[in-house]
Amino acid sequence: MDFLNLHTYGYLFVWFIIYSFFGWVYESFWASFNERQWVNRGFLSGPVIPIYGFGAVSFVLLLSDISNPVYIFILGMVIASILEYFTSWAMEKLFHARWWDYNHYPFNLNGRICLYGALLFGIFAVVIIKVVQPYVAEFTSSFSAYSLYILSVILMILFLTDTILTVRKVLHLKERMQELQKAITIYRNQAEERIAEYKKYRHEQRQQLLLNMKAEFEDSKIYAVLKEKFGDLDSHEKRLLKAFPNLRSQEFDDAVIRIKNKLQEYKSRREK
Repeated sequence: MDFLNLHTYGYLFVWFIIYSFFGWVYESFWASFNERQWVNRGFLSGPVIPIYGFGAVSFVLLLSDISNPVYIFILGMVIASILEYFTSWAMEKLFHARWWDYNHYPFNLNGRICLYGALLFGIFAVVIIKVVQPYVAEFTSSFSAYSLYILSVILMILFLTDTILTVRKVLHLKERMQELQKAITIYRNQAEERIAEYKKYRHEQRQQLLLNMKAEFEDSKIYAVLKEKFGDLDSHEKRLLKAFPNLRSQEFDDAVIRIKNKLQEYKSRREK
């Protein structure tokens, strides 16, 4: 493949979008099957999951000359695992949150990758190289140079616009979660201070009284902050929280949990 040819990059980007779309279809239908309701998976608003596009294009560039499917399977596992680990690490550094977590799977590495996922990606590598890519290459080769250029430019504009808008929304959402977490910490400390005031009660009475008081105090105060900071969550923010059920953050995990619980309450009320 001639990497000095601009035409080559047009092919690669269109392939990237195609496989990103296939990844979105796979993830969304699998998540919807598990949740028994439609789940629009993926970080971006559009029907693409870029990590699948990067993985598939990497398979095509690095493994196409290998004929042995066993080698393709093993190398596909390695390539995809490195890509997934790096993506998880980078997103956590950028947004201070863990968007997926494999700690509940056996043979995982820091919860970022796991053997089950690696095996699945190894199978994907073989299927892509041996079955899918010849058809994808044939389809894209039917475009004229001019048509391919126009298509790739349009897709690039849509993809970059979606990425920029999504990153801005997520960074804003992160700021609001940080504010909520601060409020939770403040009200929790105030509740602990009130607990100290009631030490004169007998132990049994004190325990139940203080637990009830702490829960009531925290919930009333934190609910007010929830309503103020998160009463206007837009559809994209709600979709992100729904699409990543294992979203966690050491910095604002309490906030994430409370927001998700509140969204679940709203959903339950609508269903009644």
